[in-house]
Amino acid sequence: KSIAHKHGEAAPGRTVTQLVWTGPSDNLEETVTAVHANGDFTVFAGDGSMVVAEITGGDADIKMASWDAAKRHFTTVAADGSVKRSSNWGSEETVFEQLFTVDPPIITAQLNQDRTKLMAAGRNNPARVYSMEDGKLLWRERNCIDKRLKIPRRQWYAASQWLPHQALKRELIYSGTSDGRIRIHDPEKRRKPIFDTRITKLAKVSLPHQGQELSENDYSATTAIAAKSKWLLVANTFGAVKRFDVSRVLELDERPQIRVRQHGALQHIMGSVKCLAMHPSGNYVGAVGYGRHAYVYKTSGRCPQIAKVYLKQKLTAMLFSADYHLSDGVNPRKFITTEEEENASDGAASEYSCGQESSDSEEEEDDMDDDKEDIELGSEDADTDSEDGDEDEDEDEDED
Repeated sequence: KSIAHKHGEAAPGRTVTQLVWTGPSDNLEETVTAVHANGDFTVFAGDGSMVVAEITGGDADIKMASWDAAKRHFTTVAADGSVKRSSNWGSEETVFEQLFTVDPPIITAQLNQDRTKLMAAGRNNPARVYSMEDGKLLWRERNCIDKRLKIPRRQWYAASQWLPHQALKRELIYSGTSDGRIRIHDPEKRRKPIFDTRITKLAKVSLPHQGQELSENDYSATTAIAAKSKWLLVANTFGAVKRFDVSRVLELDERPQIRVRQHGALQHIMGSVKCLAMHPSGNYVGAVGYGRHAYVYKTSGRCPQIAKVYLKQKLTAMLFSADYHLSDGVNPRKFITTEEEENASDGAASEYSCGQESSDSEEEEDDMDDDKEDIELGSEDADTDSEDGDEDEDEDEDED
């Protein structure tokens, strides 16, 4: 509201919410498309040097944008549940075709790797899986009962991602909620989550004053998820990015149970994280958000920070190039710049025709915490299966 009051009603609509490579299959990074909040699209050259096309006519508040390089189709899912596909992308003949509609409201949506299934979920909207061919409902989540409160847990989804599990040999759904929980679903085996627990607690700065009640905003909400191989990274509104190992699986009566082990967190991140981007190789992960910095970390070892750049604006999207890599022998701290150094370099560039390269940052990188925390599927989740039993299964079948 403050942005609209200061810059006019049209200003928030130009916010870039997603970045997608939209080149041909032989050169995917030939062009990149920026998705705006008002439903417009801007197609840039791969290096960002020029605008290739401006496309209008899309749905407002797009939650998912995916590019099929083989068929040259651009698929979008909006908050109102409309699923559309466009052909002739990047030309004047770009037309959006309505495929089907999913149950709104939608906060997060993702396609699986072979692009045959669509997972969609939202606020008070359970996770569902649809067929991309005809929009048929294939799977619907069944919520767990909180053992202490004896009421269903809130289904406020904020981020999700499909990822093939190495041990189970099938795709699982990793998702985060607005109240700081992570859930892992196995759509092929069961409707309840195979892992569900809260990983973030109330922050000290968000504790209410005396006499006030806790609201939904007092929780450290999950804002972004990135997964590759055995690693799951989860970010929240307070700038914390935690790393989990999800490779261990316990098979119990043909019902898998995942043991999640925490391996520290990414350091030196300021402000709410809006996007986590994983490199195609899985060796690097990037984070951007309201702290106005872009961060890059290695996913191996203790996840050292190899780049930190001040970009002056609040950031909402990030995209990795497949060619990005850190050469051997290069000092990672060379790419770490602060706000003061960025302003100083801008002043030197405006005063002289060729400014000097800024000096290396002298801030030291703290070692990652060696404490490793085991988070397992608790008794509260395990008991829900025995409490609900076959009666709830029969009731759900009748409802469906």
